[in-house]
Amino acid sequence: RGQPEMWYPDLYGKQNCVHGSNYEHWMNENAEIRDQYLHGTAENCCEKWYPTKGASCPEPATSEITAVNPEAEDEAYAGRLRPYYFPDFSANSCGYGLNYPAWMGINGYERSYLFTDGATCCDRHFKG
Repeated sequence: RGQPEMWYPDLYGKQNCVHGSNYEHWMNENAEIRDQYLHGTAENCCEKWYPTKGASCPEPATSEITAVNPEAEDEAYAGRLRPYYFPDFSANSCGYGLNYPAWMGINGYERSYLFTDGATCCDRHFKG
């Protein structure tokens, strides 16, 4: 993505300040917006966005879960590539291959959206 790592509010997932470069591009669009959303320290981010969270901001890092980024919703998955069966909601059936949306392979969603068996995928998402 080429964006510098910063502290920013995870507006769609954790509702807390997170660190990384997975923020939306518009947060880095111009100086005024950047100053509102991107911060050099967790303290500055928490003070601006979640002042009532106290010691809960930022959330202690307990796993590899990253912030949700809606802009990445339809990007190709960039992790360890391996073909899977996945729900293709536009076709109302399961597809197979590497072309599943990126979000299906991150943040624990892979347990619900990526399958090694087509029948399991269809049973889970397209009953009937």
